[in-house]
Amino acid sequence: MGARSKFFDTGTIPLRPKSGANLWSSLMRFSKWLMIFALLGAIFVLFLPDIRRVQLLQKEKQENDLKIAAEISLYQKNKSNFERLRVDRSYLEQVARDTLNLGKPGETIFRFDSYRDTEKFSSRR
Repeated sequence: MGARSKFFDTGTIPLRPKSGANLWSSLMRFSKWLMIFALLGAIFVLFLPDIRRVQLLQKEKQENDLKIAAEISLYQKNKSNFERLRVDRSYLEQVARDTLNLGKPGETIFRFDSYRDTEKFSSRR
């Protein structure tokens, strides 16, 4: 056996397919792209539950932000109402008369139902 044997000659082994060579090289290129797409699909399928979870958490965060904004608005309203009750005596008297049904000693209070309330009452008969 000589130094130049055909079994060990690496120059005869085609390492890259030639362009337009044969069906085998086309199948190799197609299988390479198919493997790349399969790998990308597998990665996408692995991360799909996390993607959905992130979307769900973002939606929940938006809902919570709306709730927080509503609560802050209610807090500001109650705070201003409290300050007005603390400072303004005439407003305090008005609230006491209207909501708490209080009056001054010896005062007779007449209450009339609103027109809408009497309308509901008469339709029930």
